[in-house]
Amino acid sequence: MKNDRFQKAKNIFQKRHGILRRVEAIKLGVPEYVIYEMTKSGDLIKEARGLYKLAESEPLSNPDLVQASLLIPKGVVFLISALYFHRLTTQIPHWIYLALPRGTSSPKVEYPPVKAFIRSEKQYSAGVEEHTIDGIKVRIYSRKKLLPIVSNIEKKSKRYCPGSIEGLYVKRLPQRERTHGICQNQPC
Repeated sequence: MKNDRFQKAKNIFQKRHGILRRVEAIKLGVPEYVIYEMTKSGDLIKEARGLYKLAESEPLSNPDLVQASLLIPKGVVFLISALYFHRLTTQIPHWIYLALPRGTSSPKVEYPPVKAFIRSEKQYSAGVEEHTIDGIKVRIYSRKKLLPIVSNIEKKSKRYCPGSIEGLYVKRLPQRERTHGICQNQPC
């Protein structure tokens, strides 16, 4: 009987690429106590608060972006995180930078580390692309949208941000020269 419940839950998780929010799993028919029993037995791994992954599933290629997009569904990957995704910077972001629409409360996520920026509806919705990472849809700003935003932020703040300068500089380089790093890895 216990194995049947576990198998049913495993099938639901497998259909969702091995990772689900607790709320979604319950909506899909996995009882809450089964989630906790499977976690105790080692069949599920608690990735973050309210986020569970099948122990037998493959490791995620970009776990921070996938986890952030599952935990904060309205978030759009933004700034240095998006530049890094599009390979327009050599910096590794210290946070997952997310844009959220006005009226959204600030996310309370312990891991991955997230910095949220509130944008107007027009700014928030323009230039969003959906990329599939490990079977999960992640919303990320397009290259065309990103570079003007980064340029604007730098002009307004009058603050040197190596990642944004690098992103702007790399865009102007011929393709063959884009593989070499330009700036030191300094936090923005």
